[in-house]
Amino acid sequence: RLGLKSLILEKSENPGGQLHWIQDHLVDYPGFTGTGPELAETIRAQIASDRIHLVTGVEVRRILTEQEASENCFVLDTSGGMVKGRAVLLASGLRPRPLRVLQAYEGRGLVYTSRPREDFRGENLIIVGGGDGAVENAVLLADQWKRITIVYRGERLRAQAGLLDKMNACKNVDVMLETEVERGLGGDSLEGVIVAGRRESQLPAERVLAKIGFEVQ
Repeated sequence: RLGLKSLILEKSENPGGQLHWIQDHLVDYPGFTGTGPELAETIRAQIASDRIHLVTGVEVRRILTEQEASENCFVLDTSGGMVKGRAVLLASGLRPRPLRVLQAYEGRGLVYTSRPREDFRGENLIIVGGGDGAVENAVLLADQWKRITIVYRGERLRAQAGLLDKMNACKNVDVMLETEVERGLGGDSLEGVIVAGRRESQLPAERVLAKIGFEVQ
């Protein structure tokens, strides 16, 4: 709108960040009806102009100091070469907070997303977390898993009331409060977990879906 030239550097090949985590229709974005990825594509098309250049698959390694750059501008060292600019806006977003006690099973049972939703199914699923993300996934996946167990360290779930009502209507969703995952069970792939809290238990699980918040990238 101000006629400035902009260069957007995106590490991913598919720009849109957290929007790609939202597979359901957005209900709180005025003027738009659709999923997160659809909104990302809408925004991408909307910013297309001769003043805005979007480059994907490029990682910014560091921003040179004034002494290193010896120029009256910002200089970025990227995987695609050096880039100069009068100003730099950092919008690196968030990444899922890791479930460290099961990190050895990442990609082998521990996951942070249920996508692609249609293929995410099985016998026993454990969801770690107590907020909207955890409860919403339990509701959305209830028809695809024989048994879903939500494990949360708090005294009560923090999800909004509407989601809790939907979860309570699901006959195959259990909740274990004041409980934490201690370690995983299995060899090449996850077969279950040991949880401790009000009582120590061994739970079978083909997948553990971690929904424990985010941290800055």
